[in-house]
Amino acid sequence: MAKHTRFNDLILKLKSIYDCTEDDIAAKIGISRTKLYHCRKGNGKITDNLIDAVCKLDPRINKNWLLTGEGSMLVYVISTDTNGVEDDQNTLFSLVEEGKDVEAIKLLVEQFNDVQEKYELAQDELQKLKLQLSDFQLAYKRRNEEKDK
Repeated sequence: MAKHTRFNDLILKLKSIYDCTEDDIAAKIGISRTKLYHCRKGNGKITDNLIDAVCKLDPRINKNWLLTGEGSMLVYVISTDTNGVEDDQNTLFSLVEEGKDVEAIKLLVEQFNDVQEKYELAQDELQKLKLQLSDFQLAYKRRNEEKDK
């Protein structure tokens, strides 16, 4: 698939996702609607600056796909780490886009189970901290009562 065809597909996808017009997209990337139209149809040059501007519209846009056609148009990263560390590139939504629904469901179940396990561990730790806080509050109260005597 040629770059202008990928570019066209991406613009159509963005219009659909954001329920906006070509005028809206052109304004956001700083070009005229006419130039956007010509780039979509293969009559205008798709420069690196234009690609960068389009990629800034949505962090999920896969710049590599736009340049080379490799991978998925949009890359969704699902975090399963409570610290916000991103999962690897084999993500849920890219699997769905590739028609691998069963694999996507398995990944989602696996991620859910991981998060649930971390949640349960965090709940246990929270309970321990609550007990510890209660003990400290009681000790503090007793110490203050002894000082007042």
